[in-house]
Amino acid sequence: EFNSQMGGGGLQMDEGEARAFSEAAKVVMGGDNLGKPPPAIYELLSTKLLKWPADRAFPALDLLRLLILNPYAAKHYSSPGAPDPIQSVCALLTGGGGGAPVPPGA
Repeated sequence: EFNSQMGGGGLQMDEGEARAFSEAAKVVMGGDNLGKPPPAIYELLSTKLLKWPADRAFPALDLLRLLILNPYAAKHYSSPGAPDPIQSVCALLTGGGGGAPVPPGA
């Protein structure tokens, strides 16, 4: 499990955060993706999961990809002052996510 590999640096999810991740995954993968995700997932994504090293960030990226299709999450992300997940995704792609190295020649 990637979470257990995040040890230092404050990026490891605690029990409550892991539960929020699991609940959010159930909502977005539950077929119609119309349920309300747990509010804690938004902060968790922006403060921890999208800062994991790029080679371990794909569960967060998959969750975010499905979350933005959810009407509650779409409303959250389009509200004033909401964190912009695109900036975090771009940081991952350019090697800024959790200090992930950029492959040579990229």
